[in-house]
Amino acid sequence: MSLSSYEVIWKQVLDQVEQSNFFTEDTLRWIKKYNSF
Repeated sequence: MSLSSYEVIWKQVLDQVEQSNFFTEDTLRWIKKYNSF
């Protein structure tokens, strides 16, 4: 799998998580910080 494909999938996952409000904003910031491309 290419990096670009992974990036697209990861963004979709993050979007789903944000919509579900499963994590707090701090958790989302942490995830994005350590999984940024």
